[in-house]
Amino acid sequence: MNTPPPVERKQSRSRRALLSAITLTFPLILLLIMELILRAVEYGGNLHLVIRQSRGGRNMYAINRSVARRYFAQAGTVIPEPADDAFEIQKPPGTKRIFCLGESTMAGFPYDFNATAPSLLGDLLQQQLPGTHFEIVNLGLSAVGSTIVREFVDEILDYDPDLLILYVGHNEFYGAFGVGSTVSGGGSWLTRAGLYALKSKTYLFFRDIYVWIARTISPLPRKNEATLMGQVVGNQQIPFHSALYDRARSIYSDNLAAITRTARSHGVPVLFSTLVSNLRTQPPFVPLADSSRSAEWQRLMAEGDRLRRAELPDSAFAKFRTACRVDSMNASGWFAFAQAAYTRGKYPEALAAFEHARDLDALRFRMSSEFQDDLIEWCRSEGVPLARVDSAFSACSAGGIVGNELVLEHLHPNLHGYLLMAKTWRDAIKSNGILVESTQWRTTPEIGDDEQLHRSAVTAFDSLVGAIKVKILTHSWPFAEASVPFEFTPTARRDSIVYDYIRGKRFWSDARYALAEAYARARRYDLARDECLAVAKVASYSFEPLLRVADYYDAEGLSEQAKQTYRASYERQENPFARLKLAVLLLQGENPRGAIAQIDRALELDRSGNTRLKADATAGARYLLGVAYAKLGEFSRARQELEHALLIRPDDPEAKDLLSQIDRHVKEQ
Repeated sequence: MNTPPPVERKQSRSRRALLSAITLTFPLILLLIMELILRAVEYGGNLHLVIRQSRGGRNMYAINRSVARRYFAQAGTVIPEPADDAFEIQKPPGTKRIFCLGESTMAGFPYDFNATAPSLLGDLLQQQLPGTHFEIVNLGLSAVGSTIVREFVDEILDYDPDLLILYVGHNEFYGAFGVGSTVSGGGSWLTRAGLYALKSKTYLFFRDIYVWIARTISPLPRKNEATLMGQVVGNQQIPFHSALYDRARSIYSDNLAAITRTARSHGVPVLFSTLVSNLRTQPPFVPLADSSRSAEWQRLMAEGDRLRRAELPDSAFAKFRTACRVDSMNASGWFAFAQAAYTRGKYPEALAAFEHARDLDALRFRMSSEFQDDLIEWCRSEGVPLARVDSAFSACSAGGIVGNELVLEHLHPNLHGYLLMAKTWRDAIKSNGILVESTQWRTTPEIGDDEQLHRSAVTAFDSLVGAIKVKILTHSWPFAEASVPFEFTPTARRDSIVYDYIRGKRFWSDARYALAEAYARARRYDLARDECLAVAKVASYSFEPLLRVADYYDAEGLSEQAKQTYRASYERQENPFARLKLAVLLLQGENPRGAIAQIDRALELDRSGNTRLKADATAGARYLLGVAYAKLGEFSRARQELEHALLIRPDDPEAKDLLSQIDRHVKEQ
């Protein structure tokens, strides 16, 4: 028997070890190469929370509207977007920067921009602290809960915040990475691992392929295609105090602690907000019944309904109470009992029953009392400021129980509700001594809600947007099992414009400009200006909305207001258009030298190439210069400008006529 010499055996073992190492590392090398390629082509886009953008010619930080693509697969998915907010790269002196974090309520659903609670808060703060400039950055995002908010907090602390305001808790079950969500990471440590994996483009790529294949093989039910609410629900029945319920509650508490701890380590104050939901007029979505007691419970409920219809409230109240005793875990029984107690004026008993009905609702779109209690206790024990929005809403609701006076459907406030929320946050900031010393607050009488909303550039456009969006939402699952998606039928030009915006056929600013034009044609110049001022408030770097406001002042014959607003337009962002239009008014007011200065500057801007005039506008500017010089008696210069105008536009009758008049005048002289 021939055995290899020791040297050959050693070389053989080395080759096997090398081959094993290559075999093990080759997939990793392939994944690394794939990751580098996907990063090079920027698969999925830029998914950083904060990006740099140019706004009005200035480089600024902006919230990335595509950030939610981290969490929601891109194949066949409705992906929520945060507000299009921006803030200075270098925070100016005297500026306070506030980040507002949370879910769809913080985002402002069903409203946008000026009609959201963060925007309204900025207006309220500016009124009472006029010496301070506020940057309010809205980081609210639909279909996320405290797990994603916690991740956002980790990222935004690098951007010099002065305060974090958090409104979070309704999406703990069905928000991204919630325990009952289709976008779920399993347990707590698995969730953290999943969020870490999302930083890899390779992971995103394979996730999107998996979701695409899964949805090709088994498409989502139609009801889940209607709204984002339906899309994110994985488990429609999560009983009160079940394992999933308790896990979500534990994760929520952990996230509250982590957010507070992280913010404090950076010296940034945190203001938590209690949450509100519709108790009085929103029945439970999915009540669970005890099947062994179903027959008796149904008999009692039917008898209670009969007595209520017969206007015998005391007897109906007794039947519903007995039904709750028969099946103490049926949310519908508690809701009927609460309604009966409310009708009898037993408000404390009704409140407790309404809250219990909400807590027993197995489809968990509304924060339960225990989660709210955990939030309140955490803030009390840790000395964290808390804005009691729940108490403010109760105080403004019939019988002290929140219904549809301030809430549109199950939990999103209406315009007055969002304003009340903003006022409650403002008061909490003041009472807790956050941002500035209490002596710096200006004492001003509280103005009416309608006037405050008007000052905040909230218009009928916002109201109609909200009304249509809520109709679309409430005609879909889980509010209704609609077989055909809700279609809005416009009855007026305003309705058509707003509906086009909602369907994505118009940009927000374009829709408001179109509505302004419709108002102007009806000679409602005040309403036309309101729409443009709403855009001016959001696009604070753009000359265009103020230019339009000035045009409507001019159309109404309010020349002084028009002049003032044309000046405001070019002071905000230099442009030749406002200067030329101002020059016309100055000429009409017999101020030719002022007009010449404006026209010269407009032509200088045109030559610089930043904002170019069209040929007709340039010819018009030369004609106006001819008029101005003629008024001053400088006929040679006037002729020169008019001839220049005719070189650009040879058939201009006004320029020809004025040139003839000057020639006749010079001959007569």
